[in-house]
Amino acid sequence: MRISELTFGDGTVVPLRDVVVVVGGNATGKTTLLRECYGHATGRGAVFRWLRRQGIQDRDYRRSARLFLDSLEHGSIGGMATRVSTRSTPLTNALPSSGDHRDVSRLFVGNAERMAQGDASYSKILELDSNGQDRAPFFAFLTSENRLGLIKDRARVSPLSETPKDALNVLWRTPALLDDLAARVHREFGSRLLLLDHEVTELQLGVADEPVPEDLLCERMPQRRFEAVAEWARRHFTPLGLAGDGIRAAIALFVGLLEPIHQVLLIDEPELHLYPSKRASLGRELADLAKRGEKQIVVTTHDPSFVQGLLEAARSATILRLGVEAGRRRVWPTQFELEPHHAVVARTEQLGVIFNRGAVIVEGVSDRAFYQGVMEIFRLGSADEIGFARGDGKSGTLNAVALCQELSVPWALILDFDAILEPGSLKKLAQVRGRSLDVRRIAEATGKATSESTEGPEGLKHRGLSAPGLADSTREALKSMLDYLRELGIHIVETGQLESWVPEARGDKLRFPEVALPMIEENRALGERARGFLARVISSLAR
Repeated sequence: MRISELTFGDGTVVPLRDVVVVVGGNATGKTTLLRECYGHATGRGAVFRWLRRQGIQDRDYRRSARLFLDSLEHGSIGGMATRVSTRSTPLTNALPSSGDHRDVSRLFVGNAERMAQGDASYSKILELDSNGQDRAPFFAFLTSENRLGLIKDRARVSPLSETPKDALNVLWRTPALLDDLAARVHREFGSRLLLLDHEVTELQLGVADEPVPEDLLCERMPQRRFEAVAEWARRHFTPLGLAGDGIRAAIALFVGLLEPIHQVLLIDEPELHLYPSKRASLGRELADLAKRGEKQIVVTTHDPSFVQGLLEAARSATILRLGVEAGRRRVWPTQFELEPHHAVVARTEQLGVIFNRGAVIVEGVSDRAFYQGVMEIFRLGSADEIGFARGDGKSGTLNAVALCQELSVPWALILDFDAILEPGSLKKLAQVRGRSLDVRRIAEATGKATSESTEGPEGLKHRGLSAPGLADSTREALKSMLDYLRELGIHIVETGQLESWVPEARGDKLRFPEVALPMIEENRALGERARGFLARVISSLAR
């Protein structure tokens, strides 16, 4: 079961892969989009502002039918015997409330039995179900608000003759599910997830610093077993309700992914409540669980490190960038493939460009600090709209712009003047744009400029077009090349290098921004040339 495609209100049709990442600024409608996906699929209330239609595809109708039939329990609602599919309900709040265990239509149960036996005439029934009622068990919507309260840490043991109506009873009856969940919690947090049943009538879920000793569990006398486990729990066991928000939220996510019938999981900000260092590993865990269980996950996020982990494990994803343009909702979709040469994904900072409307790529830390400071001083744009990412030198900028190009993020590149002394690198950058570059012509012009400069290559590096000794014709030829590069989004510092913008602040390059920016704030005229240059760079993002 999959959401195969989304048709947005403006007519844009986007095919979806098994991993879908939704990003955008605050109030752009990311959570709203998840609600609409869930509403379209299950027929459960949503006001549709983003979506016009949603395609559902069932790749293996026999498997779906078996999963559905396995989830059915004989139960009683209002005194009437019936069959209900409630296994997913207490785990993920898939239904409106924990008491709303909807009766599965007898017609669909019969159809599912025929589908499981391979009757192809029923293979489209889940895709075409008009009201979504029978699709509901396959979809789970985990909001950032409900995850912390999703699983209670105590519950009465339900009679085995009745349908389990809470997560603890589902886990208690499904040891394999509990073991898999416990293994992942231990790997991520170093704690042991335990479900204690020593009280016989009560279940208690929590974490411990060690497993329950085998000799206690093997005690044959119920009273002695209860007392021994209770004493052990007093020293080693923490009920889940008293555990940290991070581990509680993660357990809710893992439960949703491990539940067999959940084929599509819509997860709002999965990284919420987690310590930053855990977010990349959570992304990898979610992608791995989805791949192993043949599930589709659709996530919203604000965190580049989470996206990094997700993409590294998934290798392929649909990325939906949401925003508002000219007062109207817009989506910018990208089908992303992580190839071996995309080592840049390991750089969280560069991957962070997907959260901005446009990206300015620079060479290093000092460049980023200075140009971002100039943008803020002169109010050329906001940090929400324009992101700055460094390439760790000229060679690293190629990976950064290639990533932006693939993610459909508008980009512009700022390089010091000595970049034109390496025409081979400029050619590769031009190829990212799908344009050609006459390397020989650049080499001839820079060679002539080097020979004319009374300070040689160092003169070009530090002074750019102002290098002493350049003939007017040579200077014009260089200007013509810089104009062409600017059309490609490659902006060369004509005056030489970063420090040339405020010569009065020359010194240690690493400290240049912290010296130059206060000087500009005090005397705006000192930053006028840098302002004009950066304004052209930012305006090129709109082209």
